[in-house]
Amino acid sequence: MDSNKAKKLINALKAIEIGRKIKKRERNLLDKTSSALSFREKKRITEYVVYGDKSLYYQCPTCDSAIDRDYQSYCSSCGQCLNWTGFRGCSRVS
Repeated sequence: MDSNKAKKLINALKAIEIGRKIKKRERNLLDKTSSALSFREKKRITEYVVYGDKSLYYQCPTCDSAIDRDYQSYCSSCGQCLNWTGFRGCSRVS
């Protein structure tokens, strides 16, 4: 994010804080930022897939890519932050 967008985002947040109605451009910027930051929230691993050679791979909850290594902090495909709590109870995807 460049400094100009950061300033606009700060202004939109200040508008919300003081109760001023935010502009459509500010709302769009907030929505985009919120979407981008959602990757920083850990999402729980809930599914796995077994390939023909009997190898098991857990799947990213965001992009469904195979996770290369167990307990990996982030998905190497989309960057989603991963939560491995309870992963032993995952569902198999066919």
